[in-house]
Amino acid sequence: MKTALFSFLPSGGAVRVAGQQLYNLRNRFNWSLYLPEGGVPLLPESGAPVISYPFPAGKRLRRAARLAAPLFLWRKATAYSKLCGRIAQDIVSNGAEVLLAHTSLIIASPPLLSFKKTPSVYYCHEYPRYIYEKRMYKTGSAVTDLLIAPLLAREKRLDRQAAQAASILVTNSLFMAQKLEEVYLRKAVVVSPGVNTDFFTPVRENKENFVLTVGALSEFKRHHLVVKALSTIPESQRPAMVTVADRGEEGYAGNLSSMASRLGVNLTIEQGISDSRLLELYRSAVVVACPQRNEPYGLVPLEAMACGAAVVAVNQGGFRENVTHGVNGLLVDPDITSMAEAIQHLCSKPDDSFAMGTAGREFVVSQRSSRVEAEAIAKLMEEATKW
Repeated sequence: MKTALFSFLPSGGAVRVAGQQLYNLRNRFNWSLYLPEGGVPLLPESGAPVISYPFPAGKRLRRAARLAAPLFLWRKATAYSKLCGRIAQDIVSNGAEVLLAHTSLIIASPPLLSFKKTPSVYYCHEYPRYIYEKRMYKTGSAVTDLLIAPLLAREKRLDRQAAQAASILVTNSLFMAQKLEEVYLRKAVVVSPGVNTDFFTPVRENKENFVLTVGALSEFKRHHLVVKALSTIPESQRPAMVTVADRGEEGYAGNLSSMASRLGVNLTIEQGISDSRLLELYRSAVVVACPQRNEPYGLVPLEAMACGAAVVAVNQGGFRENVTHGVNGLLVDPDITSMAEAIQHLCSKPDDSFAMGTAGREFVVSQRSSRVEAEAIAKLMEEATKW
């Protein structure tokens, strides 16, 4: 069956999911990839032919330009909508029987879904929270968001139209499915993302005395919560902290480093690292802490579990669907004391840490393998062709 895949994703968990889906289904369908320039490449390599679309308007604006020139943002959104129209025409012309699309940059639900000529499966990793949630801002503040209010209204309209136009809407967790029903007024099928359990594997070696956090350097990822939690642990027992990030908000890294220095926490920030380095850190961390606020799903605890690591996650969002408290990790309230107590417990109880890491590995292999996820996506794509 001739199939099209559209991807225009930033770095992070979503592009890892998209890449693994394609790789695991590379021999199941006859793929063609439709990729605007500026998105992150899909890895591992699938060998599928790529149609690349130049998109100079998609270059990221610097913060000052974003705040001072809403006209540029308007033009950017307009250019993206036109590009999606062109891609939709190409998909039809090339005879694709079904389209698999992922959440995209600029407009979250890619507008090409609104061109209802090809049956489509839309994997929505997350809706644009700055549009649909209070106290969430595209530009970073309520005042500057007022400058682009017409753009946000247009973006909301295009985003909702595209999500509603997809033949099948898919998302990553029950938590996100409930949110999508609220914002898009339709039900979503849940396909839980998996991880590559052949790559993310444990090793038998002594853990190093550091806590690992992984995610963008931003307030929503709440690395600062872990810094504050570690600062309350007695200095003689306090582990160091390593934070891995692919991108971040302006100023957050500096503020986090300053906070750690002030509170006596030994913090190292590593950005843009290789997967092999990430694997090394997962394997050697005494605890992998997941403090993110209402994370839609969360690949980090799954990758950590696959490596046999002990996980502490806040009891919010999609984490609750993968971390079973006291079995394959610990779920805690999103406060300093709860996070500190859980970290200190696992650091001081290596047997508990090992048992949870072992149970986590077993859970991921049996229920959260990327191969299981890919098979579910394949069935939905076949179903979409009957619509």
